[in-house]
Amino acid sequence: MQKALATIWVFGDQLNRKIGALATAKPETHRILIVESAGKISSRPWHIQRAHFLITSMRRFAIELQQAGFEVDYRRATTMRAGVEAHIADFAPTHIYVSEPNSYTSRQL
Repeated sequence: MQKALATIWVFGDQLNRKIGALATAKPETHRILIVESAGKISSRPWHIQRAHFLITSMRRFAIELQQAGFEVDYRRATTMRAGVEAHIADFAPTHIYVSEPNSYTSRQL
Protein backbone atom coordinates (compact mmCIF):
# COMPACT_ATOMS: atom_id res chain seq x y z
CA MET A 1 0.00 0.00 0.00
CA GLN A 2 1.16 3.53 -0.82
CA LYS A 3 2.25 5.78 2.01
CA ALA A 4 -0.36 8.45 2.75
CA LEU A 5 1.11 11.79 1.73
CA ALA A 6 -0.31 15.20 1.01
CA THR A 7 -0.52 15.98 -2.69
CA ILE A 8 0.60 19.18 -4.36
CA TRP A 9 -1.17 19.63 -7.68
CA VAL A 10 0.99 21.64 -10.06
CA PHE A 11 -0.49 23.27 -13.16
CA GLY A 12 1.42 23.77 -16.40
CA ASP A 13 1.92 27.47 -15.71
CA GLN A 14 3.36 26.88 -12.21
CA LEU A 15 6.54 24.97 -13.01
CA ASN A 16 8.75 26.56 -10.37
CA ARG A 17 9.86 25.03 -7.07
CA LYS A 18 10.28 28.41 -5.39
CA ILE A 19 6.67 29.59 -5.58
CA GLY A 20 3.29 28.57 -4.23
CA ALA A 21 2.67 25.23 -2.60
CA LEU A 22 5.97 23.80 -3.88
CA ALA A 23 8.05 26.39 -2.01
CA THR A 24 7.78 24.49 1.28
CA ALA A 25 7.23 20.97 -0.07
CA LYS A 26 9.33 18.06 1.15
CA PRO A 27 9.71 14.63 -0.48
CA GLU A 28 9.00 12.93 2.87
CA THR A 29 5.58 14.55 3.24
CA HIS A 30 4.38 15.49 -0.25
CA ARG A 31 3.59 13.75 -3.51
CA ILE A 32 3.39 15.86 -6.66
CA LEU A 33 0.55 15.62 -9.18
CA ILE A 34 0.90 17.00 -12.71
CA VAL A 35 -1.98 16.40 -15.12
CA GLU A 36 -1.45 16.49 -18.88
CA SER A 37 -5.01 17.06 -20.02
CA ALA A 38 -6.02 16.31 -23.60
CA GLY A 39 -9.10 18.46 -23.03
CA LYS A 40 -7.03 21.44 -21.92
CA ILE A 41 -4.72 21.20 -24.91
CA SER A 42 -7.62 20.89 -27.36
CA SER A 43 -9.72 23.59 -25.64
CA ARG A 44 -8.31 26.36 -27.81
CA PRO A 45 -6.26 26.79 -30.97
CA TRP A 46 -2.74 26.62 -29.55
CA HIS A 47 0.15 27.12 -31.91
CA ILE A 48 1.75 23.68 -32.29
CA GLN A 49 5.10 24.92 -30.97
CA ARG A 50 3.46 26.47 -27.90
CA ALA A 51 1.57 23.26 -27.13
CA HIS A 52 4.78 21.27 -27.55
CA PHE A 53 6.67 23.69 -25.29
CA LEU A 54 4.03 23.43 -22.56
CA ILE A 55 3.87 19.61 -22.59
CA THR A 56 7.65 19.23 -22.78
CA SER A 57 8.14 21.69 -19.92
CA MET A 58 5.68 19.78 -17.74
CA ARG A 59 7.41 16.47 -18.44
CA ARG A 60 10.88 17.89 -17.77
CA PHE A 61 9.71 19.51 -14.54
CA ALA A 62 8.31 16.16 -13.40
CA ILE A 63 11.73 14.59 -13.99
CA GLU A 64 13.43 17.44 -12.13
CA LEU A 65 11.15 16.87 -9.13
CA GLN A 66 11.81 13.11 -9.21
CA GLN A 67 15.55 13.78 -9.21
CA ALA A 68 15.02 15.98 -6.14
CA GLY A 69 13.47 12.98 -4.37
CA PHE A 70 9.75 13.63 -4.87
CA GLU A 71 7.29 10.97 -5.89
CA VAL A 72 5.60 12.43 -8.96
CA ASP A 73 2.29 11.25 -10.37
CA TYR A 74 2.40 12.52 -13.95
CA ARG A 75 -1.03 11.75 -15.37
CA ARG A 76 -2.26 11.83 -18.92
CA ALA A 77 -6.02 12.23 -18.77
CA THR A 78 -8.93 13.38 -20.90
CA THR A 79 -9.67 16.23 -18.47
CA MET A 80 -8.03 17.83 -15.46
CA ARG A 81 -10.88 16.59 -13.26
CA ALA A 82 -10.44 13.01 -14.51
CA GLY A 83 -6.72 13.18 -13.73
CA VAL A 84 -7.31 14.41 -10.19
CA GLU A 85 -10.06 11.87 -9.54
CA ALA A 86 -7.81 9.04 -10.73
CA HIS A 87 -5.00 10.31 -8.50
CA ILE A 88 -7.34 10.37 -5.49
CA ALA A 89 -8.53 6.85 -6.26
CA ASP A 90 -4.96 5.54 -6.54
CA PHE A 91 -3.29 7.39 -3.65
CA ALA A 92 -5.97 8.67 -1.22
CA PRO A 93 -3.95 11.77 -0.33
CA THR A 94 -4.31 13.26 3.14
CA HIS A 95 -4.74 16.72 1.57
CA ILE A 96 -4.48 18.28 -1.88
CA TYR A 97 -2.74 21.65 -2.07
CA VAL A 98 -2.75 23.92 -5.10
CA SER A 99 -1.53 27.38 -5.88
CA GLU A 100 -4.33 29.49 -7.29
CA PRO A 101 -4.68 28.60 -10.98
CA ASN A 102 -4.46 31.37 -13.57
CA SER A 103 -7.34 30.14 -15.71
CA TYR A 104 -11.02 30.51 -14.85
CA THR A 105 -11.72 26.92 -15.88
CA SER A 106 -9.05 25.53 -13.55
CA ARG A 107 -10.29 27.65 -10.65
CA GLN A 108 -13.72 26.01 -11.04
CA LEU A 109 -12.26 22.58 -10.23
